[in-house]
Amino acid sequence: MVSYYRNEGYLDFNISNYSIINQDDKNVLLIEINTGNKYYINDIKFYGNYIFSDSIITSNINFKKGDSYNGMEFDKSNLNLNNLYRDKGYLFTQIIPSFIPIGKDSLNVNFDISEKSIVTVNKIIIRGNNSTKENVIRRDIDIFPNQVFSQSDMMDSYRKLAMLNYFQNIVPNIKPINEEEVDIVFEVIEKGSGQ
Repeated sequence: MVSYYRNEGYLDFNISNYSIINQDDKNVLLIEINTGNKYYINDIKFYGNYIFSDSIITSNINFKKGDSYNGMEFDKSNLNLNNLYRDKGYLFTQIIPSFIPIGKDSLNVNFDISEKSIVTVNKIIIRGNNSTKENVIRRDIDIFPNQVFSQSDMMDSYRKLAMLNYFQNIVPNIKPINEEEVDIVFEVIEKGSGQ
């Protein structure tokens, strides 16, 4: 219920009271809600972004000025922005959104961005392969040591390994070494023999 109203723009939604009554020999749950005002986006601003221009960042969010606030689209937009930076090697970028109410029904949305340093890949580690040769796995991994980290390359590698149909599960994991280097671990669980 909270998600539904949040997605419809009612940020102040709350359940003020609830009770259970017996009606026609059935228990009925009565819920009193307070929706509050529906909020609309008044302005969107970005602070701390040097790598990407405001227009590139704006093209990666799913809402614009004048739209009613939608919690789901806001969450997707936050994910899009994180992926935008991660694809260019800025793995540890922090994006902190904030809302400033304007009047009774408007919001200014601010994104404070701390871009940090470019991250490179130190090692690719493969674990759990007891019968599948490591070189068979490595030939389908599109990310390499000393390369700038890319979220897309890591996920493409995950999909290619899944397409081999040798594994019942594949878990890609990022292990930070320091602020500028990471190891990437592909933990695999092989399918049983005969499958």
